[in-house]
Amino acid sequence: MNDQLELQKRLIRLTQRFFDQYHECGKPDEPSLSISVENDLTWCAEIYSYVLSFDDGTRHHFFEAKTYPELIHILDDAITREEQKWR
Repeated sequence: MNDQLELQKRLIRLTQRFFDQYHECGKPDEPSLSISVENDLTWCAEIYSYVLSFDDGTRHHFFEAKTYPELIHILDDAITREEQKWR
């Protein structure tokens, strides 16, 4: 649970940097992080954000992994790459 909370806090700070830099505001639910387990026991995550790109060109950013720790690692890497764009 702490992993998800820390990732969400990083997403919020990163989004706030964007808003501060461009003097904009976002959607009320932005950013949001959802993590689930599919029927085939694949771990999935979605980050909803208009302003963070994750290089996929959408506002719904999807990630998946075979295990929860692997998914957290993938999300951590993706957020780190976004953070580097805004330094």
